[in-house]
Amino acid sequence: MDKFRKAGVNALLGSLSSKNLCRVALASTLPIRPIVFSDISQSDRYVAGVVETRTGTSVEKLLICCVYADASNTRLASDLVTELVVAMNQYRCAWVLIGDFNLEQTDPVLAELEATGQCSPLDMHFGPLELLPHTSPNRVRRIDFGVSSRNFVPSGLFHFPGIGDHLGVAYTVAGDTQIKGHRLPARSPLLHTSTSQVENNFHNIWNDNLFLSALAEHDRNEAWTLLSRAAEQA
Repeated sequence: MDKFRKAGVNALLGSLSSKNLCRVALASTLPIRPIVFSDISQSDRYVAGVVETRTGTSVEKLLICCVYADASNTRLASDLVTELVVAMNQYRCAWVLIGDFNLEQTDPVLAELEATGQCSPLDMHFGPLELLPHTSPNRVRRIDFGVSSRNFVPSGLFHFPGIGDHLGVAYTVAGDTQIKGHRLPARSPLLHTSTSQVENNFHNIWNDNLFLSALAEHDRNEAWTLLSRAAEQA
């Protein structure tokens, strides 16, 4: 810690594991206040802190958390990510969760968290996911990335050789860290409904005549609206 301070960097270290090892850390050139979440089952696999940024006369808080999910157990990795996203959403400020998820962004738990509006993948701002570099040791999966609150928008993404065997990932932010001036649209709740129930719901809602009429009039926007609305309701 003394070496960090001498370099002008503030560092936060995660809790020690059962093997007396520190798995995660945050380093910041800004003053950073440590945050400890309650009800996190794997407390040695995350570290969190809050920094403040100034834009003109306004001061914004940004909650940052680093995660290192379990590589040997997908269920434990999924549980940890879910717990952290739920905990960070309790704070009334923008937040970012970054690190080694040991999950791909197409994993069901991350897909559900995004679909229910609980987080946004930072990678979504930088092109198709399948074109972004793989980061795992053998470079076959992209497991190092970030997710954030829905009102946080990054401006840049770059990659670099890490000190370990992973490819490093970094995001930059220019200007304000948050979207301002409007309220984001509410997401419909994602219910645990069987495929057959969804199909039945869709058929009960769907009006084929209205859809075909919109297509016949070349009103693609109305056709898409009808389809999207029915799918969401189903």
